[in-house]
Parts: sequence; C-alpha cells; structure tokens
Amino acid sequence: MPTLKTCLILSTLGIALTGCGGGDSDFASGGGKGGSCSNAFNPASNVIISLSSFELSDPADLEHTLFRDFIRGIQPAVSDPTSTAVVDSVMIETARFNGGENTDSNQNNFTSVRNPADLINNQIGTNEIDNFNQGRRYISDCIDASTAAEYSNSANGVGIRFDEAPAGTPVDRYNYALLRWVYAPQGSNKIQKVVQYVGTADDFLDGIILAEQYDPTNFSSVGFNTPDRASVSFTGGNDTERLGFDQDLISDKQDSWTRSSDTPFTFAGASVDCARVVVDYPMATATVYTSVGVDQKAEGYCGTKTASDNTYSTAPVASRQ
Repeated sequence: MPTLKTCLILSTLGIALTGCGGGDSDFASGGGKGGSCSNAFNPASNVIISLSSFELSDPADLEHTLFRDFIRGIQPAVSDPTSTAVVDSVMIETARFNGGENTDSNQNNFTSVRNPADLINNQIGTNEIDNFNQGRRYISDCIDASTAAEYSNSANGVGIRFDEAPAGTPVDRYNYALLRWVYAPQGSNKIQKVVQYVGTADDFLDGIILAEQYDPTNFSSVGFNTPDRASVSFTGGNDTERLGFDQDLISDKQDSWTRSSDTPFTFAGASVDCARVVVDYPMATATVYTSVGVDQKAEGYCGTKTASDNTYSTAPVASRQ
C-alpha cells in the first residue's frame, strides 16, 4: 500500500497510483481504449527474466543511474575538510540504498550500483525486454495520434520478476509491483512513468517508488529517455531508514537529496537524524541542511528548513548547466 509520503511524491509529478485516492480521468472516461494508435490497449504482459548479475558497472550504463549527476554535483570546487566530509557522507548513506561501490579512489562517483530502480531503468533503456519495448512503442504511437495511452502491469494483473542466476540457479530476486507509463494529452500532456518495487522480509530495502515525467516531444521508443523531472523514495529497515531524491532537469535545474532515520546517524562529523543536500547546477553550489530530534512538521526539520548549515561552491556539471 502506498504511504502518504509516496502519494505526495507522485502527486507532485501529477501521477495517480492505486491506493492514493482519485482516478485517471482520461482512462475513466474511456480515452485510449481501443484507440487508433494501436490494436492493443495496455499491452503489458508477464515479464520473467534471468540475469547473470544485478550489478551495473559498465561506464555507459552508469551514466544513466539515478545519483550520477548528483554525486558529480556535490564535488567541491576547492577541497576543504567540511565539504569533503559532506561528499563522503552522501556516498556512504546513498550506498546503503543503491548498492553503490567506489573501487577507484581517484574517481568521484560510484563504479558500480546494485538496486531494483537502476536495474529496471537499465533493462528498459537498453531495449533488452520485448514487452517493455512494445509498451514504449505503444505510448510513442499514441503520442503521434494525440490519443491517451497506458501501459500497466498492475492493471493487467501480470507480474514483473528479475532473477539473478549467475550459474543458472537463482540467488536473488526482484519483484516489481508496478511498471506504469501513462500519456494524457487532454490533461498534463506529459508521459508519466512509475516503478514500484516491494522487498522481501529478508531484504534491507522495504520498497522503492520511482516516478518520472517526460516531455512527449522528446520521448523515444528506443534507448534511454531523459526525464524532465524525477522523484525516488527508498525505505529500508522496516521503514525506519529512508532516502528521498528529487530532480528537476528543466526549470530549477537542481537536485535535492534527503536522508532520514528513526535513530541518529553520523553525517559530516555530526550526529543527525535528517540531512538534506541541494545542488544548484547553474549556480554551482551545494547547500546542506541537518537536524536532530526535530519533529518533521516543525520549522527546524532538515527536510523543510530554510536556514542552511553550510553552502559551498561546487565543480560544474556541464550537462546540467
């Protein structure tokens, strides 16, 4: 069941998810069903695949992972102990959720990642799965026809499962409760994508919600699509550990990273239970907010407070200027 926080994240991007209340007026009114853009409405079918590894380490694949720009964006223009400690803490805390590793001390980013969100995005972007390809072609055709469209495994009652089987026998498994693309030309005139992963009792990760928004004029049925906006929420440790990440690639051109916990953790040498770092790419700055023992609704909570703990100049990220 989606949490209130998840529903707020999705509503920010204009995305409706079952359990959040409301509905999709384009589809409730029959828009897109049996439309001229395709013979099939909602072509989602069962997807069960076996992979030798869930780890992504190829440089070309890493370029499209969720935190790639952000880790580059927090690198200080001039190294100093305070900003270096922020970078180190962000790397450590992010790695708990995205399975990131850095095996090259000279490289200021992850050299591999392992998590359900980056993996399914990789499988979509590299055109490895026929049904995902069919879904994106369907959405693309409906964009050309200005007709509402939806691809949703949940709506069709079908599953998505990735098995990690390096020697033929599964050693790990990712189950996705939802992969949904929606195009609503009479509403937002955007493509919305939502991915929901649900962990097992043995996992640290309880779940992931990834929501992305795309401009239809730039949406491609093949390869990687760069979203206009993205939001991801990781929960772990029986919902006691959380990591949120929001990207705006068009208007504000900034990323916001928020780590919170029910128990204090160390961030940049201080004991906190909430830390937020905001990168402004055009201004080439990173602003840090922290709090400890502050209620989430209170003014001093790191997720919402306006008085920063630290701001420092960052190295430019050309693709986000």
